[in-house]
Amino acid sequence: MKKKRTKKSKSRVSLGRILLNVVVPIVGSVFIYLVLHTENRYLLKEVDLLDQELGAIQNRLETKVAEVQKLQSEDRIVKLASERLGMVRIEQPLEQLFVSQEKINRIKKIVKSKYE
Repeated sequence: MKKKRTKKSKSRVSLGRILLNVVVPIVGSVFIYLVLHTENRYLLKEVDLLDQELGAIQNRLETKVAEVQKLQSEDRIVKLASERLGMVRIEQPLEQLFVSQEKINRIKKIVKSKYE
């Protein structure tokens, strides 16, 4: 009787080992795959949403930059200064200063000597 019990117990052990060594890793692998696949899909959706948000923000930024450039245009500023403030644009400078090359060279020497 001992031999029959050992054969049955061996077959039970081998079936249990097969389940433990084959089925459990397969089920675990499928579970991990499903979890990672779901997480990946969630992250891709989040990336798409953030890309859309980034595009909207970039569009607003471009609109603001265009508006600033429009407000900074020289023609607009000159027009407003003349119409609203009554300013007159002078075509030539009020004063012209002439400095000889000799004075420029002396100033350069003084500056060099102070910073050496």
